Amino acid sequence: MKLLSGLIIASFLLLGVSSSAAAMTGRSEIDKSEPVSKVVALKGDREERIEKRLEQAEARAAGKNCEVLRARLTAHLEKSDVIKDKNTNKFYKIIDRLNRLADRADAADADTTELRDNIVTLEGMVADLSGDFAEYELGLSKAIAASCGDKAELKALIQASRENRQAIKTSREEIKAFLKETVKATLSELKVELEASSSEGEAD
Repeated sequence: MKLLSGLIIASFLLLGVSSSAAAMTGRSEIDKSEPVSKVVALKGDREERIEKRLEQAEARAAGKNCEVLRARLTAHLEKSDVIKDKNTNKFYKIIDRLNRLADRADAADADTTELRDNIVTLEGMVADLSGDFAEYELGLSKAIAASCGDKAELKALIQASRENRQAIKTSREEIKAFLKETVKATLSELKVELEASSSEGEAD
């Protein structure tokens, strides 16, 4: 009887110990899982904050870069306006002098047909140059407006502006060559004619 009671008591004790061990094991697993979850959550939050900061930094850099580009394009536009006035004014002054010279030659009964044709051609070339400047400046204005927008559109506008700038250079060189080669030769011929006419007048 005492042995049976002892066995029953021992069984209850073992059962209690097992329950306690299981409870402690459960708590241990919970205690272990909770810190891991917290670490994962903190790591995720940290990475999200880093990603957000990187995005903000990139946005600030992009905004700064587009503002720098806009300032440069604006400077090119302002410079182009000055160069346009300087070039066109210079060529229009030459046209004015040629017209006055043609008028004096007409008064001396010289043949100014070729010179008048040269003047008309020169006026057309200067008008084309003015048009090239207008196209260039319009392209720059569009590029300035798109400087902080779509990159593909901005790239296309800048490329078009470069082509327009090259057109300006070409037109200017053509005008200079026309003045040097054609107009100069016409004036030389007219000078010879006027000198001959003057000599004949003196002989008479």
